[in-house]
Amino acid sequence: MLCFPYHFHLWGFIMQIGELLALYQQHHLAGRPSARYYQRLTRQVFPPISEERLSTLDKRVILAWWTSLSDRPGHANKSIGLLRAAVRWARAVGLIPILTPDPTAGIVKRSERTRSTTASPDEWARLLPFLEDLRLKHRVYFWSLYLLGSRPGEVRTMRPEQLFLDRSLAVWVKPTSKTGRPHVVPLPDQLIPILRLLLRANPPDAQWVFWGESPDVVWCRTSAQKLWEGIRTKAGLSHLWLNDLRRSTASDLLNQGESLGIVQGALNHRSLSQTAKYAYLAVTPLAHALQERTDTIVNAI
Repeated sequence: MLCFPYHFHLWGFIMQIGELLALYQQHHLAGRPSARYYQRLTRQVFPPISEERLSTLDKRVILAWWTSLSDRPGHANKSIGLLRAAVRWARAVGLIPILTPDPTAGIVKRSERTRSTTASPDEWARLLPFLEDLRLKHRVYFWSLYLLGSRPGEVRTMRPEQLFLDRSLAVWVKPTSKTGRPHVVPLPDQLIPILRLLLRANPPDAQWVFWGESPDVVWCRTSAQKLWEGIRTKAGLSHLWLNDLRRSTASDLLNQGESLGIVQGALNHRSLSQTAKYAYLAVTPLAHALQERTDTIVNAI
């Protein structure tokens, strides 16, 4: 348990939300897989209230900020969860007085619409002509996303030493992931040659498979996102998000009849309950079941 000097308790009365979040990330989230995500989230959504003091915070200020995030329910829910966790942590370590009001009290998470969009093989074929116009590393990046079902950030930060392409079963070994544990990803045969080609084309000192402005810098997340937006718009598929490529893996595996356990392994979920949320994507087995039932009813007439 962290111990803070007495003056930290006095400081707790005037602490600002921005200072609280900075300390929470520095002392509690440091080294965790989610740390970078929450740092980015803090920069994106907390500036309007970062200078508000916890001890004198007007509830109306929090509610106004909360309302401003209504068009981004996912961001809103993660933000309110981050602030709530930071306040509880600060109380537990004695950084703020135990009676400091929780600014998130009474705020209920927003409902998030389940996204069911995936990239079908036909839609992927429509994207291919525009992918062919890209640089090799960008083509390989999007192919890897579509075929492996990994998170965009994990593929983008792939390192050469994590690829074992000469084994009888070629794999990509992620030393850590969002779940905080290693993940071994078997590589489809069709992906192996283009990964080899990319590694040979990359500079000898490249620290990343998908390097950015220089071999020692990883490809920027924003650049990858903008590139995808341009490709999908040209293909007339502007409804496809980059993360839909990961969801496509779940959809295709389920419609092949694979078990939830196989899909869990592909998506690297911590628990099967996370994977079960994707069960609604198994449309093909459902279609077969409904057709079989209908045939039975009609044949009995």
